[in-house]
Amino acid sequence: MSTKTKHRRDSTEVVGLPRPEWHPGTPMLRQILLNALTDHAHTVVVCEKDGATSRLARLDTAQIARWKEFGSLGTLWLSGRIGGTRW
Repeated sequence: MSTKTKHRRDSTEVVGLPRPEWHPGTPMLRQILLNALTDHAHTVVVCEKDGATSRLARLDTAQIARWKEFGSLGTLWLSGRIGGTRW
């Protein structure tokens, strides 16, 4: 019998976590990711779609400092202050 482990593409298996019974939706995953980047907000690029065009912009450092008073990047994204509008 072989002792080799089969590798799967499931990311929860890769890090050794049990497979979750519940999977958060895409907006929640985006919020979690942005919350993790709150201290590195200068690396975030906001993508917005306006009709047939798309606009990509980095967050402004001065705005980030003011916005952090109101919460994490995930909270700000959900409120629509840094994009987050559906297209």
